[in-house]
Amino acid sequence: MTSATGRSDAAGNFIGSSYVYATARDFAKFGYLYLRGGQWEGQQLIPKEWVESARVQHASDHDSDHGYGLHWWIWKSLAGCMSAQGYEGQRIIVMPDRDLVVVHLGKWVAETAPTLDRHLLTLIEAFPVNS
Repeated sequence: MTSATGRSDAAGNFIGSSYVYATARDFAKFGYLYLRGGQWEGQQLIPKEWVESARVQHASDHDSDHGYGLHWWIWKSLAGCMSAQGYEGQRIIVMPDRDLVVVHLGKWVAETAPTLDRHLLTLIEAFPVNS
């Protein structure tokens, strides 16, 4: 990722929950890193065990149809789907069974996020499940 910039708090600590700005291409690279189990060009950048654990639901969000893994949202309606969900509709969706990464950067009103997710689900389902 060459375009990514992050924000820090007053003490200089990176704000890990959000505040990363990047191009769609670079966000897709981040999703692809997780799609490939933490590997990039044959090098293990993130421990595979971490990636596998991030794909498992560890908590629930009662306001959406998503669980929460390790810094990733888990779409309960799609087996194996994980997503990074940013401000006002930003999404990086990783679908291993379809070998697919979807990036959405368009602004979306937060209160209608379930509608956005339904639109993105329609897009995802247009791609076949790998056999």
